[in-house]
Formats: sequence, structure tokens, C-alpha cells
Amino acid sequence: MDFQEIKFYVNGHRIGPSNIIGARPDLSFFEQVAPHVSGECELAFKVGGKLVSNKVFVKGTEYRVETDFSEFDIESYVQNEKERVRKEQELANFSDTLTDVYFIPAKTLLAWTNRFPSFDPHMLVKDPKGSKYFVSHPWIGDDHPDPNGKHIALLQEHSRRQNDECFYWIDYSCLPQAPRNPKEERFFQQTLPKIATIQSKGSTIAIVDSDYSKRMWCYMEHFAGLLFSMGQVGQASSSIEYIGDESCYYPMLEKIQTLEEPPWQDLHVTNPTDIPGIQYNYKFLSNIAKFHLYDRFSELRRTLPGHEIYSGLHYFQCAFGLSHTNSLRNLRKLFVEFGGDIQYFYKEQSLLWLAERFSWSVFPDDYPIAQFNFSPYLVYSKEMCAWMVLLLSIIRMANEKNKRIVNFREAYARIILMSLYE
Repeated sequence: MDFQEIKFYVNGHRIGPSNIIGARPDLSFFEQVAPHVSGECELAFKVGGKLVSNKVFVKGTEYRVETDFSEFDIESYVQNEKERVRKEQELANFSDTLTDVYFIPAKTLLAWTNRFPSFDPHMLVKDPKGSKYFVSHPWIGDDHPDPNGKHIALLQEHSRRQNDECFYWIDYSCLPQAPRNPKEERFFQQTLPKIATIQSKGSTIAIVDSDYSKRMWCYMEHFAGLLFSMGQVGQASSSIEYIGDESCYYPMLEKIQTLEEPPWQDLHVTNPTDIPGIQYNYKFLSNIAKFHLYDRFSELRRTLPGHEIYSGLHYFQCAFGLSHTNSLRNLRKLFVEFGGDIQYFYKEQSLLWLAERFSWSVFPDDYPIAQFNFSPYLVYSKEMCAWMVLLLSIIRMANEKNKRIVNFREAYARIILMSLYE
């Protein structure tokens, strides 16, 4: 079927080939349903909490949608978000390339006794090759992070289990502590704002105890370690390991994975001047996770019939308008329900995997069209809304007799998942 044969009208205006960008669209879906679907129907759902009423008329390959949808001004929104993100990235001091960073060789760590020594470049290795571990841990004392040697013992045990040459970054030993001479001060001020960059170059070891979740630096480092381990940025082989009292990190895990804003006012930090830098890094890294959430939405959208013609352009900055915590909780709940590994949830095609399994179950019947509520940041134009209306109408018409989604169950499941982005 040629796209010229499809006639799609929105409020009387033809939407046609001029909207096509890129590869030739696959129109087999419309070719298959054309002989079997005809008639008219009315349906309504919400976009941004506002009810949208629609009428659909189908005759062969002619589709007419009448909708009272009010468009969202996406252009100005996107421009504002671009400027905001650009500033936040500059303030975060994050860099893909970073040199002059000192690490502790595993052999040196194993030779230490009792507690971490202070910064001494002669004991360290600058910019080493090999496996790197960023150590996130709360300071136990004001003058020394580990006065009783508890943390160093845990790290030495970890180091003995490694089969290859590895290196550790520990703040107390890899950064000069006060009082600092002028040269050390320059090095400290150059390195401290780029902690997240250092962390992205390897895996994270979190030494957790009852105080870990209450420390601002630890909270930020835990967030970054999880983000890097999910493959969003940093080394492809990054992981996060927990040693110590592992039960203490569970309350943080859900909040971090769903991008819940940290309880900044309840978190302790020794030096209040560190707070802006920590928050800038959190914003920068959470932006990356938000783009990732948009990618999962786009994967769903691109699998729906006719998206090349009807869904219009999409801007990845639209992800910032979402309620990420609610969206992720909605989607993760279903993902776990169908036996998905939560680490895989953040990977490519994870929601396509979920939609396939979801469509085989009875659960899609629990999500009637009237209860859908699409985000205006993801369905912002009249054409995009009408495209969604058309697909839902075809699905309804094709299954009018038994009131259940059978032939198009997986497409319906994907639309359900799209509606769970708030």
C-alpha cells in the first residue's frame, strides 16, 4: 500500500505525506485492517488531566478524527529546558575526560594497617589503567573517616577477592586534607567538584551503615553509582557493590531508582559550602536518567502503526515535564509483576519486553480507554492526539463483538504503558 492511498483528516484538515521524515513508513497494519474495520465511534480520555472528546469515522483507508484537544506550546518549553540543562551541566563540572586523579593500588591498600593514611602522592598511582573502584563511605570521625579501622578491613577483604590489578579511590587518602599548602589547595579545588566524573570511570563500592543514608555526599555517591551501574553513563562494565550492613541501603534504593528528590534538608554535610556542588551534580546526573526515561517512551511510540506519518516530531527535552517518580513507580510495579529483573528495567527495549508479556495476560482489560491520562509533554499536538485516537478506535472496532482486545492486544498494551507516564 502506498501512503498516498491513506487519507487521514483531523478536524477536516488532511494530514499527509509532508509529515513523513526519514524511512518509508510501514503501512501493513492499515492494509490488513482496511477490509475489516469501518464505521464510527466516540471515545474520550485525558491529556494532562483534561478530558478530550473525540469522534472517529473509518471507511476503507479513509480516516477522519474530530477532536477538541487543545495543543500544548512545546516550542517555548523546549527552548527554556535547553537553556536550563546547559547551565546545569556547566555548574556540575562533569567531564568525559579527566586526568591527574590519584588512586590507591590494591597492593598498597593491603599493606596498610589499622587505618587509612593521609594523602601522599608517592604511595598512589596517577590515572592508572585497570579496574577502578570508587569508595563511598560515611566518615565515622571528624578528624579521620575510619579511626577504628573498620572500613579499611572491609576494603582489604574486597581487595583479596580480586583476580586482577585494581585501584581504589578513597577521598581521605586520594585528596589532600586540611591544612593544605597552596599546591595541594589548587589540586583539591580542581578535583572535588568533579567527584562524579571520577566515579563514572569505574565501579562503586558502598560501605553502608545506619548513618550512610543520612549523609549528603553518600546519598549523591549512591545515586551516581546506581546510575552508572545501569549503563546510562560512564564505563560499560560499571557496577555497584555493597559491603558492611547491607540492610541499611534498602530504604534509599527505591527513592534513588525512581528519581525521588533527595530530602536535602535532612541530610548531613560537614562543610555547608559543598552543598551547591553536590546538588548541581545530582541535577546533572538526574537529567541523564530523565533522557533515558524518554528513550523508553520513544521505543514504545516507534512500534505503533503509522507513527512515521502521524506522531510528528518529538523533543527529548519533553522528558523534563514528566513526574518521573510517579511514572517510574507505575512502570516498575508492572515490570516486577511480570517477573522482570529490576536492573533490566532501565535497559533498552525493557518496556517492549513488558508490553509483550502484559498483552498475554488478563490485565489489559483493567485499563479501559476512558481511564487513560496521557502527559501533555508527550502528546502535545492535535495530530499526535488524533493519531492515538485513531489507533484506539481501530482496536475497539476490530474487537467490537467480544469487547476484548485480541488481534491488537500488544499494540493496546504498549499504549497502556505510554499512558502510565505522568
